[in-house]
Amino acid sequence: MDDLLQQGVIEYRSGKRDEARKFFITFIKQNPESERGWGWMYEVSGDDKERIYCLKQMLRINPKNEKANQLLNQLAGEPPKTQNTSSASSDQTNQQQKPTDVKPNVPPVNRSVGSPVFSMQGVQDVLEVYEDKVKITPKGFLALLNKGMKGTKTIPFLSINAIQYKKPGSFTNGYIQFTLSGGMESRGGILDATKDENTVMFAAKDTATAERIKDYIESQIQKLRNPNTPNQSSVSLSGELEKLAELKNKGILTDDEFQSAKKRLLSSYNCYA
Repeated sequence: MDDLLQQGVIEYRSGKRDEARKFFITFIKQNPESERGWGWMYEVSGDDKERIYCLKQMLRINPKNEKANQLLNQLAGEPPKTQNTSSASSDQTNQQQKPTDVKPNVPPVNRSVGSPVFSMQGVQDVLEVYEDKVKITPKGFLALLNKGMKGTKTIPFLSINAIQYKKPGSFTNGYIQFTLSGGMESRGGILDATKDENTVMFAAKDTATAERIKDYIESQIQKLRNPNTPNQSSVSLSGELEKLAELKNKGILTDDEFQSAKKRLLSSYNCYA
């Protein structure tokens, strides 16, 4: 038995579940194909979601494990779906517990200041999108395995150089990856993306939400970097002049008042009367 696993078992049998959990997590990271390791992780799991995930990993490694199959039926209420694959990491990514279905939080007109425009529960992170930044918060057992004890990361839009977006495949999740100035983003595809702190993975059911988030962020970045354009100013000025002319035509403004208002308006747009 591996020393890490053995030490974890000793701590577990001594009643030190938290200490045992640390050893088992470290062991699983190094030995993702250990059926016994996942079995001990099941014993120290904190909730049913974690237990179901551990049981599915055991059945992925050994589909004939009847005890794991029975326990999974009791917890999930349905037979486990197993699939043979040569890549343990890929299968681990595909068979994780389903994330909560969180619909995009598109703000109403009276949206409170400081609240997110979008919020999406990803595979192992919560992604919150604001008007000028994003926040990525690792959540759940899978995040602990892949990203450790990292807290919320805030990324201002103006720090983002590019957004890499990949749709989910038949057996893989999709992801949104933010490339930053001087960043060390992963370039190894979905398997490396699971560990990248600037990446949020999402399931197929959240594809539409992820696409809207990507489009919104790109639009906001463009606005922040180019707040005004000549065309926008021209259209706005033209509209204001039309309003003044309409007020004059209706007799609300005298000719002198119209000329004075027009001069002030043109001055505010750095023009000349």
